[in-house]
Amino acid sequence: MLCYFYYSKKYKKHYLSFYHGDKLDYPELIQDGRKKFKILLIDADEDLPLEFILSLTEEIKRYIK
Repeated sequence: MLCYFYYSKKYKKHYLSFYHGDKLDYPELIQDGRKKFKILLIDADEDLPLEFILSLTEEIKRYIK
């Protein structure tokens, strides 16, 4: 698994959750008690940060076996 899209009841926002996110160090990502995943909250009123999401997926691919 690389990532998944879901809705957070806690933050009341959609988010992308990245597996091996614990290996990434970006202030936009939230660990929030997870061990292997970090999430990127998505603001419904703004455009998706596509370049950032694509760069995260490329970086995470290095950790997937």
